[in-house]
Parts: sequence; C-alpha cells; structure tokens
Amino acid sequence: PIHSCDVTFDYNGAQITENLTNINTGFGLLSLTSMQVDFSSPITLIAGTNTGTATISNVNGALTDDDPSDDVMTTQIAAITPAPGKLVIGEEATGTWCQWCPRGAVALNWMDHDYEGYWQGIAVHNGDPMTDLDYDNGMAPYISGYPSGIVDRGPDIDPGDFRQDFLQRIVIPPSGIITTGAELNGSTLSVSLTVDFQTAVSGNYKLACIIVEDSVTGSPTDPGYYQANAYSGGGAGSLIDVDGTDWANKPSNVPSSQMIYRHVGRSIAPSFAGEPLSATSYNVGDKETICYEFTLDPSWDQDQIHIVGMLLDHDNLSDNGSSIFLSSAISMGLDSSCSVVTPTASWDCNNGVCSDPGTGM
Repeated sequence: PIHSCDVTFDYNGAQITENLTNINTGFGLLSLTSMQVDFSSPITLIAGTNTGTATISNVNGALTDDDPSDDVMTTQIAAITPAPGKLVIGEEATGTWCQWCPRGAVALNWMDHDYEGYWQGIAVHNGDPMTDLDYDNGMAPYISGYPSGIVDRGPDIDPGDFRQDFLQRIVIPPSGIITTGAELNGSTLSVSLTVDFQTAVSGNYKLACIIVEDSVTGSPTDPGYYQANAYSGGGAGSLIDVDGTDWANKPSNVPSSQMIYRHVGRSIAPSFAGEPLSATSYNVGDKETICYEFTLDPSWDQDQIHIVGMLLDHDNLSDNGSSIFLSSAISMGLDSSCSVVTPTASWDCNNGVCSDPGTGM
C-alpha cells in the first residue's frame, strides 16, 4: 500500500508538485487501485495539443524505486483559445414537473463553473411558476422534449452535450461586440444594446434582449416550485452537482425549501426571434443601438439579475452574446439615443380658453 508520495506534473516547462500523506486516512492506496489527485496550484495552458507528464516519487519515504518504469504517466492536453470578445449562450428547456430536468440544471451549473465569462446559460421554464410565455413559446419549435438545449441557437441537443458545442462556438470570432446600458425608474427598466461591428457583414441581423435571474427560491406553499427528480434513489445512476451533492440522494419530488433555481429566463424582448437591425450591411467600426423596456416584477431579486444580449445572424444563429449584472448596466448608463425627452410648449390663454400657438388648437 502507498501511504505517502509526491506527484509532480510537468507541462510546457513548468512543474507543480503535490505532497500526499496519510492516504486514505492511513489505510493507504492498495495495489491495483487508483485515486484522484487534486493539485492546489494551477498550470496555465497554451494553445494546441501538448504533452502533460505526471511522475510519482518518494513513495512511503523511499528515495529510490526498484522499478521506476511505472512511475510516469503522460497525457495529451488539447487547449483552445477563445475568440476575443466572444460569449456563447446556451438555452435549456426545463420545468419543475419534468423528472429528468435536474440533468439540465446540473449541466448549466457545471458550464458556469468551468467557463464563467465565456458562457451564459439560460433556463427557459415551461408549465411552472417561472415560465415566461413569450420565451417558452419561442423556444418550443427548436426542441424535441424536456430537458433539451440549444447552443447559440443551433440544433437541439441534450444539455449534457453543452460542453462540446460550446468548445466549437467559442473559437469563432464574433462579427459584433455588444455593450449594454440601462436605466431603472421604479419598476420600469430601460435597456440599450449597442453593437460594435468587428467585421463587415451583410444580411438580416437582429438583436434580442433577455432578463435572467439567478438564485430563485419559490414559495414553500406553492407545489409548482417542487422539482420532480427521476434520479432519486439511484436507479438512474448518480447526478453530481457542482457543490458535490448527488441528486440520487434527493427525494423524488424535491421541496422548494431545498431548491435554488438558477439562470431563470424572466423575459425576452422584443421576441424570441429578435428585432431586425435597421440596415442589411455593416462595415468594420459601424455601430447600431436598439432600445428595450421591461417591467420588473417586485418579487425578482434585482441583485441577482443579468441583462443578456444576443446578436442573431442571417441564419438566426447567435453570432455573439453579452451578459452584465443589472447594477453594472445601470452604472454604464442608458445610451443617449434611448432617452425620451418630453417636449415643452407654451400656451396662449384668453378668457379661460387656451391654445397651442404651434398648432392653433
């Protein structure tokens, strides 16, 4: 049994070492068994496919090994470089009534965990209290069942396949980069999405604006917030979430008190299809702004709201996305082209009868 050892990882000329002691609480790692070693220090990847080498040494304090031939493992690491300014958007069709939909929620959580800043997930609910009918109805023709997912408005896939579609999309340079500004007056949220074109394009490009709320907790007395769970009991296997919890250990109908719904798509404007830009061709450096208005439900937690922009190309694929916290968008400020100025007028009054001198009425 191996009770202690050092494991060194070598990649691109850099090395990190993890010193392992008291393995398996003193019982050691038995012959022909394995364990996972999590390194406390990171290594920065480089683009392309490169070799990583792991070497075990100092086994049980022995400075030499009578058979060093089995002390080394190598692996080929394929790393990609995201295109500058690129954000990939994944939309997942889900519902609290759907017993297999925990798989989609877990997939979105892992994508956030692994690719934050390059990925924005949106849970499009159906048939439960978090449903936005415009969003749900717009999503329906794209999917074949629940849970389903689409990445950058591409083909319908299982949410468990989000990663492979993301890795294909994140390397494609965007035609435009979106800047978001906002202004909040009471419950009325005004939003400006400005596209700055990075390449010359032609065709029918469109913009859509989406309100997404994170960390939604439902009323404990509303059964609509209970999540059906086909993984309960382990018969369908394990489903491990980012916090280490296994959905196999949860009940078949998870109470709302144990549920936090993330990435909830609250509203989409002007529609799922987006709003066409004013022209059909743009050159590098051209910009266009479209303005939107939403009414925020008082039950929504404004500290958990993202404003998501989506630039749709002539094939209705998402060319690029944007995501910003509500508070940050307000700090950016609403684009001046979206501000509404109420005109003032002078009036002529005589014996209680008033008229607008501009119209005579």
